Amino acid sequence: MERRKQTGHICRWMALGITIATIVVGCTIVIGLFEWCDRSWMENRISETLLWRKNIQH
Repeated sequence: MERRKQTGHICRWMALGITIATIVVGCTIVIGLFEWCDRSWMENRISETLLWRKNIQH
């Protein structure tokens, strides 16, 4: 009986660790996607500004 209790305790800690790891990875992916979208928007804005400046100068 004692061994079964220990196994259950280990399984709970493993499940908690896997849950925490999944949450951390998920949050990292979401933050990365937002950063990528923001960077893409800024790059497009910069290229539009450069084209506008070229048109003004010529």
